[in-house]
Amino acid sequence: MYSELATAALLRLDAFANELTGLGTKARDKVVNALFYRQGRKSDQYLEGLYEEDPLARRICDKLPEEVLRNGFDLSMGDEQDAVETATWVQDELKRLHAFERIESGMVWERVFGGSAVLIGADEGPSATDPAQPLREEALQRVTHLTVIDRPRIYAKRWYPPESEKVGQVELWSIQPPGGGTSGSSSGVVDVHESRLLIFPGGRVTHDQRVAYQGWGQSVLNAVHDVLREYNMSWSGLSHMLQSANQDVWKMKGLAAALAGGTEAMKAYFFSRIQMAQMRQGPNRAILLDSEGEEFARHGSHFTGVPETMQQQALRLSAVTGMPLTVLMGMSPAGMNATGESDLQIWHGTVQAARERKAQPGFERLIELIMLQKQGDTAGRVVEGWSLKWRPLKELSEKERVELRKAQAEVDKIYEEMGALLPEEIAENRFRPEGYSTETSIDLDARAAILEAERQERVEAEAKAKAALEQAPVPRPEPDGEPDEPPDDPDE
Repeated sequence: MYSELATAALLRLDAFANELTGLGTKARDKVVNALFYRQGRKSDQYLEGLYEEDPLARRICDKLPEEVLRNGFDLSMGDEQDAVETATWVQDELKRLHAFERIESGMVWERVFGGSAVLIGADEGPSATDPAQPLREEALQRVTHLTVIDRPRIYAKRWYPPESEKVGQVELWSIQPPGGGTSGSSSGVVDVHESRLLIFPGGRVTHDQRVAYQGWGQSVLNAVHDVLREYNMSWSGLSHMLQSANQDVWKMKGLAAALAGGTEAMKAYFFSRIQMAQMRQGPNRAILLDSEGEEFARHGSHFTGVPETMQQQALRLSAVTGMPLTVLMGMSPAGMNATGESDLQIWHGTVQAARERKAQPGFERLIELIMLQKQGDTAGRVVEGWSLKWRPLKELSEKERVELRKAQAEVDKIYEEMGALLPEEIAENRFRPEGYSTETSIDLDARAAILEAERQERVEAEAKAKAALEQAPVPRPEPDGEPDEPPDDPDE
């Protein structure tokens, strides 16, 4: 009895239903029979072909990484004595390694395949380490190169154990280097420790799915595939509609009878007549008709509602890709009204989030390794207090830059008048070695030292004034309480 009740409870699907109208019943309501089912991942070859041959799929994968790295970033080396020279050297090292191109490619392949990695080539001196072992940062002589590995060529081999602080992450990866080995064979496969890689893990999935996907996440193309397919098919259907936008209709007396039971000569006559009419269709060509037995008409197709439908499909594709239409389709709203500005603000927020979560961890790791190079300006030392700051996404015109500086100068003047900022602090914050900046930072320790010095000066001044009052002679009063008059000047 208990097992029957348990089975019934498992099979029961609670929901609202109306037996009179059929709403909510499987027998009469079509909606309740619509269920989601997993379609699975597309093959690597399919995703590769989709990226290479579908321009919209390519734009979906390329645009965000391009925007993330388009304006680059500035480096600040803290209180380093040669801060500007050190920052310039690090930027030159990034250029030598083609770091921006490699990380951009890694982000693109992450969106195509659901993951990618950038292999860090490292010279660890005479006693080179097995790549399956952690990178020996203390022995790093030079970062030699960066190599992009797309997901089909790299998979998880060993995960960190449960007692590790990195539990749930991959410790050892197996890589088939580009040009090495053949598909499906073990030749050329190299085991590489995760400390030698910049990992782009793909879209968010559960841990079980990540294990099933050999350490990787979801592909953007796989996630938007059905909506992208429907959009492309709609455009294909529209192209067919345009090809048959006008339908020619030719009425001929006795045509049906001739085709059904007429002689071969009669059929040949009708077919030749139709062929002649078709050959004469076109600009500045007339169609000759028998006034008593023939009639020609051209019927146009109706496209009412088609533009609106295509627009809604484009909006749906925009929603699933997270890219506004102004970016996805490469069009700008007329006049950049409120809606257009809102779209760009949302997009800039998406790009900034991708900067901080996708690109920045890789750059920070790479920059620290560059500073750890024994053969470099920092001589194997990570500069204390260094930081990375992304440049603005929106490029200002010369007029806008002048207006920005004017507005900032007015704010600085107010702060100076109220004593919140010193002129020296304003100059240091605005005109930095890396260029003009609207960011304002105050050295609170220096401020505290200044305040303490001013307090000490006040205390010392008060003490001196008090001591002077105590040492000053007090005039002796007269019996009536009035002080003595000063003696007359004998010269007067």
